[in-house]
Amino acid sequence: MRITILSLCLFGSTLFAATEQITTVEQDYLNTWSTNDADVANDILHADYFYVGVDGERHDRAWTVRMIGSGQLVYESVTIRRGPIHDLGDVIVTLGTLRAPGTWAGKPIEDKLAFTMVWVRVDGQWKLLSEHNSKVMNGQ
Repeated sequence: MRITILSLCLFGSTLFAATEQITTVEQDYLNTWSTNDADVANDILHADYFYVGVDGERHDRAWTVRMIGSGQLVYESVTIRRGPIHDLGDVIVTLGTLRAPGTWAGKPIEDKLAFTMVWVRVDGQWKLLSEHNSKVMNGQ
């Protein structure tokens, strides 16, 4: 197999395009927790979506879409501190931390979380297959 500069440039631009798409759709998903837009969340989440939360709780797509639409948890904003992005072709794994002030059942909260998200490309669309969050400890 002969590798040319053109093929390396094309490969690099394809990876960049996928990374750009993921960062956009990832932000769109996180924004659903601010807008309570269950329809957008439903479109982004994979049919087999699975969530593991900070206390080990586990939830599926239906629960997550209901929670987003309920307005019980509402983030004022979500600020991401990007970690590594692993592009494996039709699977991308993103890592990072986020800060999200908001309310839970009307009471003020501020989530500071580390996250891992697994994205899969289905019919040309990126879908969130799974995510895991952990509380960020002081100083991290």
